[in-house]
Amino acid sequence: MVHSYLTSTVSETTAMRTFELLELIANGENSGIAFSRDDVRPEQLAKEIVALSNFQGGRVLLGVQDNGGITGLTRTDTERWVMDTVFGRYVHPMILPFYEEVVLDGNQRVAVISIEQGVAKPYVLRNNGREDIYIRVGTTSRLASREQQARLFASGACLTHVAWHLMRPELDPVCEIKFACHRPNLKAAANVALSWATRVVLT
Repeated sequence: MVHSYLTSTVSETTAMRTFELLELIANGENSGIAFSRDDVRPEQLAKEIVALSNFQGGRVLLGVQDNGGITGLTRTDTERWVMDTVFGRYVHPMILPFYEEVVLDGNQRVAVISIEQGVAKPYVLRNNGREDIYIRVGTTSRLASREQQARLFASGACLTHVAWHLMRPELDPVCEIKFACHRPNLKAAANVALSWATRVVLT
């Protein structure tokens, strides 16, 4: 039995069947699948979401332990917590996922959070006054290096903005990229992306 609460703008996303979920769990975590208990702290779940969005997208199975053991959902309103707290407060820019709950034998529920590859990279985890960029590397989510941050800026919509302003020398591109990307405390990453874009445009 499947309960679907929120459909993203991607029409190909469809409800998951029980056997499909069990197959995903049996295959374990990988670059596109992350397991998480539902009693995880919101910033920890947001880290996995950000990392997947900065890579190629994927799914978070909420209610599953790292070893594949199914603990199920214990919160009374998991969907609201995921959407309003995790996505609403900790993930930036905004991401609209596909959320569904699959009911297994014994009435255990597992939430499946499907995330498309982001188009406004880099996505960040906002927490304690910081904005940290995470990427998915194999089965882990880790902080992006300076070079990896530059690549994310380059692959996101920000690069288009930077390149456009490089064609207009009357504007200050460093100020413009920070304004456009809404990353005031990622000046170093923005400067790396700007340097990369400059080389691309001039060659």
